[in-house]
Amino acid sequence: MRFNLILRGTTIPIGETGAVLGRSRACSVRLDGEGVSRRHARLQVKDNIVAIEDLGSVIGVLVNGELIADPRQLKSGDVITIGRHELQFSAQHSTRPPAPKERSPLDRIWDNDEGDYGDGPPTALDSLILLVAPHVAQLLEGGRVEKAEHYFEQPFVSTLNVVKRTRDIEPRTHREAATLALRLARASGRQRWVNDLLDLQVAAKRALPIDLLGELANTIAEVGTTNVEALRACLAMARDGSATPDAVDNQALARLDKMVSRIATDGTGDK
Repeated sequence: MRFNLILRGTTIPIGETGAVLGRSRACSVRLDGEGVSRRHARLQVKDNIVAIEDLGSVIGVLVNGELIADPRQLKSGDVITIGRHELQFSAQHSTRPPAPKERSPLDRIWDNDEGDYGDGPPTALDSLILLVAPHVAQLLEGGRVEKAEHYFEQPFVSTLNVVKRTRDIEPRTHREAATLALRLARASGRQRWVNDLLDLQVAAKRALPIDLLGELANTIAEVGTTNVEALRACLAMARDGSATPDAVDNQALARLDKMVSRIATDGTGDK
């Protein structure tokens, strides 16, 4: 049995010892680009069976579009996605390589990738947030909260650091970051996601989407926050950015105002 990976028309043989995929020069299959870890994934070969394992990467490994949490046995034709790269797995008796898979829309999203992970322009970080968002949501739905935090932490923190310098974030990325930060805060019970989200709002000088104000109020009611000054600034931006807030918005703003007063009075962000 012969095992190969097909990457943009190039056939990469996989020997009996398997292979490690990643950015490091020591990897047998080197993959560059944003989000790819130095040692990202490993292919293990045993008894004519090949399995792929995520080595604790930030953005994860997809097999046929599904984020894997544990080692996954591969079958011929499976497509492995790592960052902007798609690799087709082939297992065959003959020596004739399979026809390479056409480049996918995911490849084209990353065509203009520049720089290393965490140091690229805002547009590159925007793509990374949007890339990991559906997988983080999938993990949350499956109750894998710690793994979801692991996948989302680096893209979120890197984006926050860049926004602090540039004051620039795309609206869609802003919404995805805010939605997932609030979900992670409630699922994990950790204030840090609320605090960091408030910092992101202030850094971007962008109000939280009005329809998420109620969710922010509910989340702070559950886990609290110690970032009271940023919360005050976010409420001011919400009022300035909404000319005709409806009753639900007013109710959420009123709840948040009370929370600010309580936190300022008792000096804690606890419930």
